[in-house]
Amino acid sequence: MKLIEAMKNVKSTLRKMEDLRKKITKYCSDLDYMAPVYENVDGQKKKITEWVQSHHDLALQLTSLKANIQRTNLATPVIIKIGDNNVTRPIAEWVIRRREIVDLEILAVSALQETNLDTPAHRLINRNNEQIKDAKVRLYFVAEERDKKLDVLRGEKEMIDKALEIVNVNTELIEE
Repeated sequence: MKLIEAMKNVKSTLRKMEDLRKKITKYCSDLDYMAPVYENVDGQKKKITEWVQSHHDLALQLTSLKANIQRTNLATPVIIKIGDNNVTRPIAEWVIRRREIVDLEILAVSALQETNLDTPAHRLINRNNEQIKDAKVRLYFVAEERDKKLDVLRGEKEMIDKALEIVNVNTELIEE
């Protein structure tokens, strides 16, 4: 089974489990004057028990399926060109990077700016009763490098998405 099939099976299994929960909720009780929907009282109890067991069996399948997906994601290296570099990481790390880390890096690189330094109060100085003069802004970063890094980071999620779509279609699921 391919990784993409396993991920689709997860969604399908979750949908089946939800359907079973809805049935269990709807038919697990009634009022004593109502006729049971499934044959008789014993038939209704049996059906509810079957649904609960089916839900449990699906939960076990889902656990195994997700563990196999994680195992595959940890064991499968993927090379993605980020900026000028080919970077190799397991699928799991690319997923984490895509979901969380790229945004954190964008925040850090975006923080490189002239903050609150361009107001007249900050620009005029008077040292030891010297003449007031205009202070120059001193940057501890190169703006062009910052901008280039931001461009790479902003495109990285798309690069990860493209690469993982291909990998998910072509990678065999590692099963226990």
